[in-house]
Amino acid sequence: MIPGDRWPIRARLTLWYTAVLAAVLLGLAAVSYALLRRQVALQTEQGLAETARTVLVSMRAVGAATPPRQRARAVAEAASRFRYPDRRVLFYDGLRPLGGSAPPEEAAGREPFLVSPEAPELRAALAAGTRDVLLPAPGPGLSPVRAHIRPPRRGGARLAVVVLGSTRDEEEFLRDVRAYFALFIPLSLLVAALVGYFLAAKSLAPVDAIIRQAERMGAADLDARLPVANPRDELGRLARVLNSLLDRLRDAFALQRRFMADAAHELRTPVAVIRGEAEVTLSRQDRASAEYRDSLAVVAGEAQRLTGIVDDLFILARADAGQVPLRPAPVYLEELVAETVRALATLAAGKGIELKLDAPAELPFTGDEALLRRLLTNVLENAVKFTPPGGRIAVIAARRGPRYLVTVSDTGAGVLEADRERIFERFHRAQTEPPGEPSEHGAGLGLPIARWIARAHGGELLLAASGPSGSSFVIELPAGAEPDPKA
Repeated sequence: MIPGDRWPIRARLTLWYTAVLAAVLLGLAAVSYALLRRQVALQTEQGLAETARTVLVSMRAVGAATPPRQRARAVAEAASRFRYPDRRVLFYDGLRPLGGSAPPEEAAGREPFLVSPEAPELRAALAAGTRDVLLPAPGPGLSPVRAHIRPPRRGGARLAVVVLGSTRDEEEFLRDVRAYFALFIPLSLLVAALVGYFLAAKSLAPVDAIIRQAERMGAADLDARLPVANPRDELGRLARVLNSLLDRLRDAFALQRRFMADAAHELRTPVAVIRGEAEVTLSRQDRASAEYRDSLAVVAGEAQRLTGIVDDLFILARADAGQVPLRPAPVYLEELVAETVRALATLAAGKGIELKLDAPAELPFTGDEALLRRLLTNVLENAVKFTPPGGRIAVIAARRGPRYLVTVSDTGAGVLEADRERIFERFHRAQTEPPGEPSEHGAGLGLPIARWIARAHGGELLLAASGPSGSSFVIELPAGAEPDPKA
């Protein structure tokens, strides 16, 4: 019976191990029994052949010393003097029986002495010149009889000798062998099953420890880890992999909690402003229309800000779930950069910022035009936001080997050393240098969205340099590569 998937692993391992061992032992027993049976038969045949040679030498000496007319009687008389307790010797003149050895009293009823010299099997073997033949049992409850035949010599005497021997000893020996196998194989399988079950249980003990530890773990206990009994075996490697997965899950939970807290914090401000303006406006009934317009303008501005935050959160949530469909199409990257610069030129001019573009060559690319435009817009808006009035922003688009580089350099206050990696985290707003100056308002989602778009297209967004003289962001995109929807 093959164990099903509902059985415990240790039971399945034990049964499979026992089944394989049973097949091996049965196969070994069958081969050993066949070899033993053949070897015992050969030993019996060799013993009968040795007896036949000895008797034939003696009888030929008797025949040579006896006149031809008296030879038959002399052979018969000599044959009667042979005494073997487990064998019988028969003599033939061609196919005519001449006589045979007499049985001892204790062997009178044994199989060789019950075979008739006229048995058809013997006469057929003599006629065919067969050396060894197995005769059927001479009666019910008896054993077959082996016969070794020494036929007459060609051109010589016609005397033939047949030695008969019972196979009872062979059968008893083989019966003992079968009984030994019948006892030894089940005992061996039982011992092997018990030892195998013990070893399987001991080998799977780390799995039980892992299961118990995993059952105790929950969302509130993400710092607990699975035990690693032996880090060099398969179960140890499995525990290490699961612990690494738990580390990533812990980080993901922490990021999710922080994301939710930051999102709630960012959404609370515009909602509070809208609610406050509405309450103040509704608290008096005799307000002028200009005051209503001012309140509605504040509400509209905060609603627009709220809409932008919600849109950014929606994009990031879909990006995390891999549900943002990319629509790759052939575009010219330098044209997208130029259009983005023209779109933000008015915003830069309002702050007195000089915005320059350098894109001398064509940069054919395959990507999602809307997302690429969003990427460029976020980076340029970030540069305009943190560049003081009268500053400069330089945008350079060029190809460097197998990659396109879009460099956005500004003359802002730069990014603090502690914030240079965190500016790509969601809801993180960097403090500009020097400390104490107020930072620009924002939700802190522009650069994280821009980096995700760059990576989705097989590229990267990096802060190449930052200092008191300004910052430089670099957008790297692979030349001629298709975007990766799973990035």
